Parts: sequence; C-alpha cells; structure tokens
Amino acid sequence: MLKLSSIIAIALFSIASGSQAAPSLLPSPAKPDLTNENAVNAIAPSDPAGLILFRESFFESRLQGERDVRYLSFFLSPEQAQQGGSLRLTYTNAVSVRPEDATLHVSFNGHAGQQFPIRSPQGPGVMDVKAETTVLKPGWNTVTLAAQQHHRVDCSIDATYELWTQIDVSDSGFLPVASRPQDPAAVLMSVGRNSDGRTRVRVLTAGDIKAGARYSLDAVQTLALLLGRKDLSVEFTAATKDEPGIDLIIGDVNSNWQSEEGQRLLSAAPTGVSIRSSGAGRVQMIIRGAGEQAINAALLQALHGPLKLVLDSRHLSAELGVLNADQPGTYRLSDLAYRAEPFAGRLFRTSFQTVMPADFYPGDYGAMTLKLNAATAPKLAPGAQLVVRVNEKAVTSHGLIDPNGTILKDKTLDIPLRAFRPGINTVDILAELPKEEDTVCDPAARDESKPRFLLLEETSISVPALARAGRVPDLAAFAGKAYPFSRTEKLDLLVSAPSSVQLGAAATLISRLAVSAGQPMAANLISDQEARSATPDRNRLVLATAQGQSLLKSARLTAPSLDDLTTASVLGHGNTVAEPSDPRALLDAFQARTSQDRDEPGITENLITGFQRAINVVGRWLQYREAESDPAPIRSSEVLATLSQVQSETGTSVVTTVSAATDAELSKAIDHLTDPAAWSKLNGGSATVLRSTGEVISTPAGAYSFYPLADRSFANLRRLAAAWLSDHIALYAFTVVILVSLIGLWLGYIVPRKGVRSVE
Repeated sequence: MLKLSSIIAIALFSIASGSQAAPSLLPSPAKPDLTNENAVNAIAPSDPAGLILFRESFFESRLQGERDVRYLSFFLSPEQAQQGGSLRLTYTNAVSVRPEDATLHVSFNGHAGQQFPIRSPQGPGVMDVKAETTVLKPGWNTVTLAAQQHHRVDCSIDATYELWTQIDVSDSGFLPVASRPQDPAAVLMSVGRNSDGRTRVRVLTAGDIKAGARYSLDAVQTLALLLGRKDLSVEFTAATKDEPGIDLIIGDVNSNWQSEEGQRLLSAAPTGVSIRSSGAGRVQMIIRGAGEQAINAALLQALHGPLKLVLDSRHLSAELGVLNADQPGTYRLSDLAYRAEPFAGRLFRTSFQTVMPADFYPGDYGAMTLKLNAATAPKLAPGAQLVVRVNEKAVTSHGLIDPNGTILKDKTLDIPLRAFRPGINTVDILAELPKEEDTVCDPAARDESKPRFLLLEETSISVPALARAGRVPDLAAFAGKAYPFSRTEKLDLLVSAPSSVQLGAAATLISRLAVSAGQPMAANLISDQEARSATPDRNRLVLATAQGQSLLKSARLTAPSLDDLTTASVLGHGNTVAEPSDPRALLDAFQARTSQDRDEPGITENLITGFQRAINVVGRWLQYREAESDPAPIRSSEVLATLSQVQSETGTSVVTTVSAATDAELSKAIDHLTDPAAWSKLNGGSATVLRSTGEVISTPAGAYSFYPLADRSFANLRRLAAAWLSDHIALYAFTVVILVSLIGLWLGYIVPRKGVRSVE
C-alpha cells in the first residue's frame, strides 16, 4: 500500500499539471469521489471571522534602510475575495526614523496603492487599508510594502542601517467582510500564531503516542505545505489548548493512540476531513477514518476538493524577486519584480533571492555576471561605490566617483560562484552615495528633488552552467532543499526514545524540511529499539538525547539512486506587478535633473577616481576572503545542542543528527534551528545552538564526500575538476609548476640534443 506521503506528492503533481491520474493509484474499494467537494466538511464557526495572517514569518517582514520593499501574502476564498475587506498592519519602527517624512506605500497584487505615514516608535501602531474587491482575487494575494525612511539627526551612511520598520505578523493580515466563512480552505488559512510568533500544530495523542505520530506525520507535512509558513512547530498532546494553532485529530474512536478528548471529537465528526474554527486563531482539523487506507483517501479527497485552490495558486505569491538558477540563462531585474525609481538618499539597496540547485558545487570555476545599467549624480563624495553582497558578504564592488556623474551601460561585475551555496541565497545590490553636504546634517533641508542614483530595470544577471555534485556534509543543501532526503524514496526518521517531546521535535524538523523541498518527506519513523532491525540502505535523520547516542554507531546505510533534477527558471508572476517603466525616459529625466551640477573633470580628480576604484575593489575582495575564516571556539557549557551531517560507513548514504542532553533541550534546540532567521543561514558541516542566546553557529566541514552523480556529462566533469582544483589551490599550483618544469626540460635539454635537421 502506498504511503500517504507518496500519495500526497502524486496529488501535488497532478493538481499542478491538471492531471487526474493520482486517484487511480488508490485501491478501488477506497477510491474517493473527487467530484463531491462536500466530502470535506466545513463546520461553521461560532464566532465571527478573524484576521487572516500573512504567510511570511517575522524574519521576512522587516523593512530596513532608507528604502525597502517586502512582499507579503495571504489566502482568500472566492467568497472573501468577492466581498472584500481591509488590510491590517500592526508595526513598530525604530526611534531613529524621522516621522515627518517616513512613509509606507501599500499596494495589492500590483495595483496602484495608498501611502501612509510611519509613526510608531514607542510601541505597536495599527494602520487599516481598505482593499477594493477589484484588486483582490481568489487564492493567494500579494501585498507590496514599500518603505521610505530617513534618520532624525544623522546623515552618515552608517546611520541608514539604524532605520527599520517591523511588521508584527502575529497581528497583521487581512480582515474579511465575510463573518462566517464556509470554505474549508478559508477556515484553515485563518489559523493564528502564538505569543512566540510560531504556528503551532497540536496533534492529539495518548497511549501509543508513537503510532499516533506515524499516522499523523504525513498529515502534518501536508498542513505545512498548505500553509506555506516557515515558523511551524509541532507538539503531541492529550488535549486542545485555548491558544492560536491547529488541533489535529486523526483516526477513529477505536484508535489506540487517541486521547479521551480526541475520541469525543472523532465520535461527533463525520467520516472524512472536517475543518472548523474553534476560537480566535484556533482551527480544528479532524481526519476520521478506520485505518491508514481510509485516512489516505480522506486527505487526498481534500487535496483534490476544497483545498485544491490553495495548491493551485501556491506559486503565484511570496515568490516575487526569486531567481531559480537551475539552468543557465540571463534574467533582467524587471523579471525579479524590481521597478526603477530615482533615489535621493545615501544608501541605495535592492535585493533578490537566488535559489541554487541542491547539488550545486560552489567554487572558483565560474561567476555570475551582473551587467549594470545605471546612472549617478555629479559631485558624489570620495567613497561612493556600488557593492554586491551575497548572503551578507561583500563579493565585488565598483567605484562611483565622477565629478560629472556617470552612466553605466552594461558595466560587467563578476559575482564568484564560491559566494553562493545550495538552496536560497540573498543577493544585495548596494550603492553608497555620500555627498559633501551630508557633513552638515540638516534633515529638514533635505532636497529630494535631486536624485543621486538610478538603477535601471534592464540591469541583468547571467547564470553560467553550474558544476553539479551533491556534497556531504552540506547543511546549506539540507536546509535549502532538504538534500539528500528530498531525493530518496524513503528515509528513516530515528528518535532515541518515543516520548511526546522527541516526537514533536521530529515532526517539527521533518515539516520544515517539507517546506524547503516543496514536497512531503517519505519518512519512516522508528525508535532506538527498531534501529538495528530497520531496512538498510536508507538515509537517516536522527534526533537523540545523551541516552540515545548509540544510534550514531548503528548507521550502516546505502543511498538509493537519484531522481532527475527538475528544470527551473525565473518564476512567473502573471500580472501581479506593474508593467516595467521606460528605462530611456527614466535616464533622460535623471540626467536633466542633475545636469546643472556637472563640471569638467581635472587630471587630479581623474587620478583620485582611479585610485579610489582600485582601493575599493581590493578592500572588498579582502573583506570577502576574511569572512571565510573559522569561527571562534565555543565553550562546552554554552552548547545547547549540535546538528551534524556525516556519510555512513558504507559511503553511499547520509546520516544527519540533532543531539542534546535532554528532551527539553532537544525541543528547545529544534525551535531555534527551525527559526526562519537561523534556518536560512545554516551552512558547512555542523552547527551548534548556543544555550544563552539560542544563536546557531555553523562550522565549515573539514572534508567533503560526494553523493552519486546525477550528471555524468563531460562538461559537468570538467567543471567539477575545475571546482575541485579551486578548493585545493596548493595542488593546482604544484601541478602548474610541474608542467612548466617539464616544458622547460623539453626546450632546454631534449630539443638541443636532438640537433637541427636541414631540409633541402
């Protein structure tokens, strides 16, 4: 019989492609009737509809600097989109933000929006934005937030880093007019976050908790994929709680893992999937079925029925500004939702995310090429430069000092591939734009009519062919794409003891991996006692306390073959953003508004400009290289838990382990590891969670092993050889010296002794 995770994966594929083949894979007696959408029951709530929260986490909803843009998303049923409502933004801003001219521009799905002042430094402030029905749509909707902020008293570039506005995602979202949503998807998507800013899933279990975890693990992953939230946390409990979250009840009244409350709720629920609101931000999801086959059929019924819209529209929002670099190609910034606008501040910044393949091998064998099309104003002060950062590390720069301003036309900057890692990477384009008048700081006299910088939408980034070979250990690939667990048919999920705390930690981690991979993990949950008799030749994900360290010694595994990699490109966004503006018109207007400040450059100024450019390039290169140094050692008393990844002794599979001293510390460590801010920065071969702060410190791997190659072409092997030599520069230099010596020996010793033969 098919595992539920396999059925869900088939359902996701078939829904996305319009196929109806998935249901035929179920045994005929339990085959669901996909035409009957009423098989999923939406029980009307007893209270009015609440706030529909944004999908994005706290980490993803912070606007920083003088100008910043964020894309937030929320789900609406057809009824809610038709009736409309308002957007509620609860926010706090830095005390350094000048209230007289700080603004937040809000727009829906790319339509012209409204502008509001940012004035709430002393505590949470609330702004409500009416949303017309003409700008809303069924499914996922995108809200664009564009902030403009200036410092109260400081005009230095460093002061711009003190400017921020934080959206409280636990109390921000869409307020629908509809008071009693009947659509199951709308009820599910109304789930709230708890006081820690996390989306809690409470699985009701008692008695045989391990059996309850096995039956619910795939359903929990399905919830994670439907919600799309990166702050999911799972716990196994015997009773519901009066706080935001999802109460998940699976099985029937005779299930040996159900608590008394779970049995009572199941006895009152109809067969199949029932979703209802049980209070402000609380949702109950009941999957009633006698046995695994019935539970599978009921959940698949829901995915093809009332929950289908959630899956159909899941890629249409929250992915603006994302570049998938799976295949070579050239992409303009306009493809990444960037819109050109003259900038009059001191530090310009725009960002986009680059998603590298799970088996991407970073190295100095190539570079992404950024072709800049931009313009600068005259009389920028020394130090003006454009800097490109990848994952918060500066990797290249270009000086912008020109007395008369400059126009950059397809100016090429190379972004080394070594700066990237598998999974999600953040690329920042920064322009530091100081002027002499900034030294005499008078915020009230700021002249916004004279811009300093313009970055055009035709600026492009070219992705070269990448070396493809999965490495072990590589926590960046693990966090970014759930690699290699997303590429196997099954994996063993081991817990050292089947306690509710360890099972909750395991479910939290596997659900976070499912969100990263975009598909459920086919996890086979086993405990320490079952580890030695488990099926060999599988990758393993281990959660262990001090009493369960023997798990590490029992891993003798072999990895199965890899699936083909999927092809990706820049994600399409339909008509969710405005049409690109005319770059020529923008450039002409920029030049006209700054022309009066231009002077003829002198010889001295040209020399200073060239010298400054050289200093900037070398300085940024050194800064990037220094950032790769090993972190400082950590005291053992500061270690809360460790995350490590190794190859098994057979050499063909992977064991990833999270270990802590106690159940409580393991659960706390999983919360820290899966926090979106920490998860996005996992890298290297191991990571340590600090006890005092919860900070996650990644440690580089001492050596790498390679997973079985999916691409064995000559071109990929050549790139891998170049990448490997770039990692072993001493061997590369030694090889070059040997080759040069052999050529010298041939020319200086062998050739003269052969003599010269005359040809008549």
